[in-house]
Amino acid sequence: MRPRAVIVRNALLASAVLGLVAVLLWPERIRWTGAGAAIVAHDLLPDPVPEPLAIAPTATIIAEGDSLIAGSRGKDAGLPWPARLERKLGGPKVVNRGRGGATASEGEARWRDAACGDVAIILYGANDAGVRGWIRGVKAVPLASYRQALGRIVARQRACGAAVIVLAPLPPGSTAMEGRLAPYRAATRAVAREQGALFLDPQPALASCAAPLQRDGLHLSDEGRAALAAFVAARLRVSPEG
Repeated sequence: MRPRAVIVRNALLASAVLGLVAVLLWPERIRWTGAGAAIVAHDLLPDPVPEPLAIAPTATIIAEGDSLIAGSRGKDAGLPWPARLERKLGGPKVVNRGRGGATASEGEARWRDAACGDVAIILYGANDAGVRGWIRGVKAVPLASYRQALGRIVARQRACGAAVIVLAPLPPGSTAMEGRLAPYRAATRAVAREQGALFLDPQPALASCAAPLQRDGLHLSDEGRAALAAFVAARLRVSPEG
């Protein structure tokens, strides 16, 4: 049998190692709830609240971005929020151009020659920021590269005559992910301002939900998809004169 002192020493060493791991992982801890995950709120980027954008009943809305546009797969799959937006508006068509894992530069290349719409809603940033960091071994796209690619996307849509709405990257479910995402959120607003596009931060809509995110702390839950659709719908007004 090992001496009691050795057993105690090994137990203390194991506890110290586990404690160190817990400290290192603490910022990565997702704010789980019974139904999914809550968001980590950030300081809202001050922008004037715009009047609702008037659009015609026959308008086409392009929703472009990553999986937060495309929707989710598997057991957490549900109706993507752009489809819910179309139902809420009751007339305009919403085209979903979301692709899981897409960065702004990848989206720019994929949709460069695609048809334009009357309104474009753009949502990138999570993959550019490498939001899951070292846990997934993903490196962030340089911030300057993200800004340039997003700027070209917005500029192309505006050149087509579309009214452009740029959504801030959505708040995630851990402080570590939020820290990675914050500079990209600020860059998103800067691009929108430079390009004369409308910038919207959906945080208030998601903050009103108990579990707007899935348990991965990144993708929208059914509650979150409904809240985001309602948030965007409130910024649009279907009008025959639109």
